[in-house]
Amino acid sequence: MKTNGLKWLAALSGLSVLLAAGPIQAASFAEVEDAGESLLNAASVTSAQSQPLELISGVLSGDIDFFKIFLTGNQQFSATTRNSETDQIPIDLALGLPVDLVIDPQLFLFDAAGKGVYANDDLFGSTQATLTSGGLSPLTAGVYFLGISGSGVNPFSANGEIFPSELFDRVVGATGPGGSASLADFEGDRATSSGKYSIALTGAQTIAANPAVSVPEPATTMGLLLLGAGLMVSQSRSLTTKFIH
Repeated sequence: MKTNGLKWLAALSGLSVLLAAGPIQAASFAEVEDAGESLLNAASVTSAQSQPLELISGVLSGDIDFFKIFLTGNQQFSATTRNSETDQIPIDLALGLPVDLVIDPQLFLFDAAGKGVYANDDLFGSTQATLTSGGLSPLTAGVYFLGISGSGVNPFSANGEIFPSELFDRVVGATGPGGSASLADFEGDRATSSGKYSIALTGAQTIAANPAVSVPEPATTMGLLLLGAGLMVSQSRSLTTKFIH
């Protein structure tokens, strides 16, 4: 009985350490090699195990940058371009990023098949772009592609412009003449796509390099730990009853 009791106490001690552990740390992703400007060569934002993704930073050099990310769904996703100087968002200066910012960025979200979800150029009286949570934000969890370009550089499918031209002051869905088809290319003056950027995110995660070791949601982890504690208590009571009898 004494040996079993010691084992039970040791297990509870380990459980208390796990319960006291803090939440999974959020990740930031900095573009090192140039992110591709199509879905086929997008920069995949991966980590050993999936974790919340709160920031993407990089630089446009007369092109469009695409990032492959995982969205949690339930209309939780949002993305906002930020001014790295005024908001003091850290960017790794060792990467040699230029000091100038993208003056007027715009953001696009595409699903795994390359079909447009929603887009924005300017919102709330600012030249910064925002894809808001709720509304057009995806309900379904899964892999999506986030694109950034300068104003006026817009995505087209084989059938025409994917998003309507009026991106200036509102969030729009893929309601352009080419909105029902997958992304083919971008058109517009790419001189506007120059400078560094930071994109603040909610409802996004890194893609697990090994899905088998993905970290479960905090609520799931807590439930499993509490279940384990219950089983240990039950086993201890059973052993005590047997000992008394």
